[in-house]
Amino acid sequence: AQLQALTAALAGARTVDEVAAVVVAEAVAATRAATGMLAVRVPADAAADGAPDEAVIVRHAGLPAGVVDRYARFSLDAPGPAARCLRTGEAQWAESRDVLLARFPDAAPTWDALRTHAVATVPLAVAGPGGAPAVVGAMSYTWTAPRPLGPDDRAFFLALGRQAAQAVERARLLEAERAARAEAERRGEELAAAGRRARFLADLGQALQPLTDPDALMAASAR
Repeated sequence: AQLQALTAALAGARTVDEVAAVVVAEAVAATRAATGMLAVRVPADAAADGAPDEAVIVRHAGLPAGVVDRYARFSLDAPGPAARCLRTGEAQWAESRDVLLARFPDAAPTWDALRTHAVATVPLAVAGPGGAPAVVGAMSYTWTAPRPLGPDDRAFFLALGRQAAQAVERARLLEAERAARAEAERRGEELAAAGRRARFLADLGQALQPLTDPDALMAASAR
């Protein structure tokens, strides 16, 4: 029932930010998570030759300012489940603090800041070139107490990840279509303006012709 409600909400999302709002706010409420976050993959800074791709947080809930500042844009080589999920395309699960610290020891300061004991992080994957899956984002939830993540829980998060990935892809296509339409309208306006200028110059040239035609000037002088 929760998945059906979230899927219905995602169907109405028209931008990536609206998709993230559903995935974060409503999924946090449905799962009673302490925090929620959706990040999307972006190309690395062009100035950083050979650097790995990065991710940016589109929407979050429950994250303190210090954590948001640190991870607003992060490398896929960064420590933590979201970067690993984006890098490998594999879901990351931790049901207790011991498991969390064993799997992601370098992110311990973040777990301390969030008082995290359990994490569920799943990829947002779509069909890439040749049909191979391409990971376009990741969503992650944390809890401040140990939380069993059994088969039903994992199936729920994985299914939500698939639905969110489709919604993100659909939103990006809509945004690309809107951008293309706006560009076409801009070019049309430029062509129309150029046409108006051309007509004005042609009319001006016709009006000035008697002043530049020697025969017309001599006739006017005789008159």
